[in-house]
Amino acid sequence: MRTHPRRGHDILASIGGERIATVATVVLHHHEAVDGSGYPDGIRDGSIPLLSRIVSIADSYDAIATVRPYHRPRPHEEIMRILYEAQGRKYDAEVLATFARLIERSVYRAGADGVAG
Repeated sequence: MRTHPRRGHDILASIGGERIATVATVVLHHHEAVDGSGYPDGIRDGSIPLLSRIVSIADSYDAIATVRPYHRPRPHEEIMRILYEAQGRKYDAEVLATFARLIERSVYRAGADGVAG
């Protein structure tokens, strides 16, 4: 699991091109945490690309809302509580606040059963 950001980066970077290199960097850092506890590089705060901080929150929301072998899907309110509990440790507070405003009116907001609309 902890190797997929680097593998994804390497696959994308091998394609070549400036735009793909930007996407590869986003993929590489989407599991970094603002407190430096993430992976693969343990970078923190503003050192994490903004797009990676955005993808991190969207990826976490989707993972929590989706059936996984190790957990049931969670409803929107519970997902947001989980994300807010990790604010300042894992997630950028400003990005999370923006995400929260947007997801409230999104068709992708998880329902009571956790599955998005």
